[in-house]
Amino acid sequence: MKRIEKFLMSRKNKPEYHLFYALANEIDEEVEDSIRLLLQKYKGIHKQALYKTVFAFYKKGILMVKEEIEFIKPLAYKNYYRAIVCMEEGSNAEAHKIIHDIPTPWMKNALLSELELKSKHHAAAIELAQQALHQSKGLQKYVLFKTYQRKFPEMQSVNGTQL
Repeated sequence: MKRIEKFLMSRKNKPEYHLFYALANEIDEEVEDSIRLLLQKYKGIHKQALYKTVFAFYKKGILMVKEEIEFIKPLAYKNYYRAIVCMEEGSNAEAHKIIHDIPTPWMKNALLSELELKSKHHAAAIELAQQALHQSKGLQKYVLFKTYQRKFPEMQSVNGTQL
């Protein structure tokens, strides 16, 4: 994790990388600045939708997410965010159906972890979170690691990294 953080810090002037650092560490102003710069840089509807969705979720603006989701590509990301919306709206059964259509293992386990947490199955949520961490790599692993560090302080190590 330290290498990834060092990598991100060395590229702090590039919003594509700084967004990951700011999201993982919940630095509101820097998330907003990175998103603003990325929206200025990328004018394509699919990229714009993805960045707007990430920002809306960060700000917990589900209504905006629902508007943008349909423009997201690739399908795995679209379904990932659709499942989160379903969970936020209390449609856990619908979220479960969507999750099983997601081909990316870390996405699937991260979402299933959230479902277990919402169902008050803390031990199962931790196990799935650990699987998601194990299956992810690079920048996504860093964001998951930092998120789970806050969400599951009792989690032990993942690949020798203490949580």
